[in-house]
Amino acid sequence: MKQQDGYGEAESLLRFKHLIFFGPTGTAKWRGQIYGTPRFSWFINRPVIYHGIFGEGFFQSIYPAPQSDVAAYLSSIEWIALTIFLFGLGIFLPALRIVPYLMLGGTLCVALSYMVRTQIEPKFDTVGARLLVMLLAFAQPLVRGFSRYFTWLRFKRTPASVIRRHEYLPERARFAGSLSRRNFWSEQGRDRHYLLGAMFQLLDEEGWRYSTDSGWNEWDIQIYGNFWWSITLQTKL
Repeated sequence: MKQQDGYGEAESLLRFKHLIFFGPTGTAKWRGQIYGTPRFSWFINRPVIYHGIFGEGFFQSIYPAPQSDVAAYLSSIEWIALTIFLFGLGIFLPALRIVPYLMLGGTLCVALSYMVRTQIEPKFDTVGARLLVMLLAFAQPLVRGFSRYFTWLRFKRTPASVIRRHEYLPERARFAGSLSRRNFWSEQGRDRHYLLGAMFQLLDEEGWRYSTDSGWNEWDIQIYGNFWWSITLQTKL
């Protein structure tokens, strides 16, 4: 569990720099596998064999089905938190009392699918080992999710040095444009890339957490202020 906690922290730290590779809940988005995928979808999705024309292609191999997004959500800490919330709400609304039990049942189905489908060496394949796999499959997403959120909130804050220091604009500073759009002019003919480089240097010096454009975003920098706000900047020529 301690190792899983470290993986959750690593995911959150990478999320600051590579936001595009993480989903809305902070989980990494990629097509590889580390621990194996939830086998909740093995009823529908089957492994795929890629081959050549008329089955004559060389190096044919079997590839496991992609990870089930449904299983990932059913076993996530967000799903469990919603289940607990609805369980408490059901105390006052009897019509909702069955909903959290159904949601918890979906989570247990994901853990059961791990227990049934996991390959264990025959001499260690016991009932206790299967139950342990089920317990770990149930607890692992919760531990990683808690660590991910804790790390994300702990580092997503305004640097203390910035809070302590009072900053003042130059007396002759004048900016054209609106509150959400600023127009700058360089007498030296410097373009927006120089401006971005200077911003990156300043952010690193002051200790801000930020993400940069990977080439596919509509923004250049996303700066994480604290728990409640962030800034997205886009520059144009």
